[in-house]
Amino acid sequence: MERVKFFFNYILNKLGYLFGMFVFVPNRMKPYLVLILFLTCLITCRIVNIKKLITSALPMLVLFFMYLFSLFYTSDLNLGIVLIIRMLPMIILPFSFSVIGTDNTEVFFSNFKKTFIFSLVAYSLFILFYLYKLDCLFGNNSLNYGYSYITNEFYGFNDHPIYISSYYCLGLLIIIYEKKKNIIFSIFSFSIILFGLILLSRKGSIIAFIAVLIYYIVLNKKQLFKISFIIIASLLFIFSIPEVKNRFLELTKSEKKLTTSTGIRELILENAFKLTSKCKFIGFGAGSVQKELNKEYYENKNYSLVKENYNAHNQYLQIVLTIGFIGLFIFLAAMIYLTIHLHFNKNYFGVAVLIYFYILFSTESYLQRQNGIFFFSLILSLIIFSEKEKTNKFNFWVR
Repeated sequence: MERVKFFFNYILNKLGYLFGMFVFVPNRMKPYLVLILFLTCLITCRIVNIKKLITSALPMLVLFFMYLFSLFYTSDLNLGIVLIIRMLPMIILPFSFSVIGTDNTEVFFSNFKKTFIFSLVAYSLFILFYLYKLDCLFGNNSLNYGYSYITNEFYGFNDHPIYISSYYCLGLLIIIYEKKKNIIFSIFSFSIILFGLILLSRKGSIIAFIAVLIYYIVLNKKQLFKISFIIIASLLFIFSIPEVKNRFLELTKSEKKLTTSTGIRELILENAFKLTSKCKFIGFGAGSVQKELNKEYYENKNYSLVKENYNAHNQYLQIVLTIGFIGLFIFLAAMIYLTIHLHFNKNYFGVAVLIYFYILFSTESYLQRQNGIFFFSLILSLIIFSEKEKTNKFNFWVR
């Protein structure tokens, strides 16, 4: 029996390498990664740390169960069930890492980071080559033309640039916060991933990343020069690429037009804000939000928004429309609790990741798609269940 447990512990630790390469796993195959981890954890027959599971994984648990409860009053039960199934990693991943235990999760996370960085470097180079082949770098086609191919084609990976950008940002944070064993590889990896992030030009993700860099400076004043150099170099790079520069300059103009991504976003947010006054105290339910949004778009004569079936493009608004303001309050309370808990335990990488998601959620309905749910649940579970409890007194600022 001990040999069997040793074997499965070995498999669990090696699964960290596989999970680190998830960016190369097609969307339809990602659920199988979660299933493999879950089944392997069950075979180990360990006792679940219920207290840590409930208290530490609160943001994922409360959101899942509130969405599940909303099935009782949604107008489209079938669509609601589809969303709940999509959200299952919010339950399965925290449960699995709770079963694994702190030590094994720490090894899993360490292995994950290694292949994750290698994968992001390779992914960035593949995207660069792909855009070059599409004639988007120095030729006749625009980067926007290339973005559509990345989303719908790109060798069958079919991942949206906003999710790819979030992977890049978390990879960059790992490089910043990890101890450097190979400084040359770290600099090379950081440069390639940063190049990929800027080339995709997802404004919300880049702004969130810069905000996290500022947080890092506050905690590590000795790193002021290095981080300031990264920020300035990034801004110079952004404004050296005309199409990327124009996407950021859109933020300086308040024009509700369908010709720019910012203009489309403003129209979407305006409609979503109006709809919050009609969603009652508990929202429309998990299966009804898109139908209600499309109805609002139509009533306000934004027919192109109906055609494209746009979600709220803001996770907080998406939550309000789904489970109401009470649901948003509970979710934010759970997120804030987790942030304080991580800071108390001096898990500043975890706090940085949460700050990144706080800001990103204001620009995207990140948890509406499978890739966002998977990555958010995975990275939070790894952060939560790999940390060891500390007994240090609370100290808000690092000396």
